[in-house]
Amino acid sequence: MTLELLREHLVAGERAAGLAAAAASPEERFYLAMAAYRAGDPETAAGLAAEAAAAEPGRVVYTETARWLAAGRQPDVYGESAAFSAFVGGGGNVELYRATREALRGEYTARRPRRLLDIGSGEGHALLPALTEDVGFVEVVEPSAERLELVTGELARRGIPHRGHALTGQEFMARAADGSWDLVQETFALLTLGRAERLELLRWLRPRTRRLVLVEFDAPVIGDGLEPRWFRYLVSRYERGLREYGDSRELVAQGFLIPVLLGKLGSSGHQEHDEQPVAAWVADLAEAGFTPEEPRRLCDYWWAPVHAVTAGT
Repeated sequence: MTLELLREHLVAGERAAGLAAAAASPEERFYLAMAAYRAGDPETAAGLAAEAAAAEPGRVVYTETARWLAAGRQPDVYGESAAFSAFVGGGGNVELYRATREALRGEYTARRPRRLLDIGSGEGHALLPALTEDVGFVEVVEPSAERLELVTGELARRGIPHRGHALTGQEFMARAADGSWDLVQETFALLTLGRAERLELLRWLRPRTRRLVLVEFDAPVIGDGLEPRWFRYLVSRYERGLREYGDSRELVAQGFLIPVLLGKLGSSGHQEHDEQPVAAWVADLAEAGFTPEEPRRLCDYWWAPVHAVTAGT
């Protein structure tokens, strides 16, 4: 039975467990595993994923998903620092962050910002190596206190004037009514917000900064993860991403990439990441009152190309 036919049966109200006998290929069994996961049947999901992995052991995404489901874990994207650090420090992220730092460094050199605001800094993988003497003061917003401490600790060690806030962007917006910055930057952080929240934050920033730089993916708008076209797309992309890691693959998969993938495959509504094409980022900036410039492609990546989107006021 094809994925399209399985989809029809699922939409009609049949359960994944009842369709298992009709699933002839590993792909179909993995598809039903994700349908069972979405339906709140983790036992069936784990069993079907294990069958898919056993039938096609060379398919990394099947193996790692089956391992995650068998362990009975709960999705906690960004919850495991070691996993996220291993993810950022390996695979295609090496080139991605090199290109990102180079773009940020170019902004610092050209604009010489007295006050810089970094929204969603994480562990500072983009910010810290990019900093130059052209930056006078750094303000960092990062909801994870653990990650924020790593960034502010390094800024202190370097003697760079700074202030840190263990807050989300929305919380910071509510508390920093009189803030202003010469340059505001974010790298892969705003994709964790829904579009309405993003626009609210961008509109709030508009009168408070001279310039904004976003570094984001030129990602397609993923529909329902169980729609066969998107299912095949997601599985193929994450297979590529997982294969970029060697010794750290299991850590990266179990602590980060598989939970992200399940957020896309296991939900027909809210997802952990609300991504969009680069043209939509440009449109958002314009709607918020900025004057966006032509996006600049920084590098290719297993998930989607990466662009710097800059805008003035």
